[in-house]
Amino acid sequence: MLNGNGLAIAGLVMGCTSFLMILVIGMLAAIAVPDFVRARAAAQQAAGAANLKALEGAKGIWALEHKKQDWDTPTDNDLFGDGKSMREKLVCPAGGTYTLNPMREPPRCSVHGQFKDGELNRPDLNR
Repeated sequence: MLNGNGLAIAGLVMGCTSFLMILVIGMLAAIAVPDFVRARAAAQQAAGAANLKALEGAKGIWALEHKKQDWDTPTDNDLFGDGKSMREKLVCPAGGTYTLNPMREPPRCSVHGQFKDGELNRPDLNR
């Protein structure tokens, strides 16, 4: 005659197994999440650097076409729109804002800093 003891043991084994699986998944998440955060930050930085390079190029084209000097500063209307160097104003992928600056200075991002001499110069990293 069956009294159901085997069913209770199977329930305990499955409960322990599921508890161990939750621990393993938690450990894997603890390892993977920081890597995803770093990868996202690196992608945002690369996109921000590309945007700053594009803005620098658009400023150069504007200066050549309009015979501007080093101290002249372009406005958004000078660079962005139909028939301009860039169709739309670029948006920082990290939520920062771009400042165009005079021609003698590269554009600046409030998050990523400036792209100057082939490197992204961030004030918080250069201390």
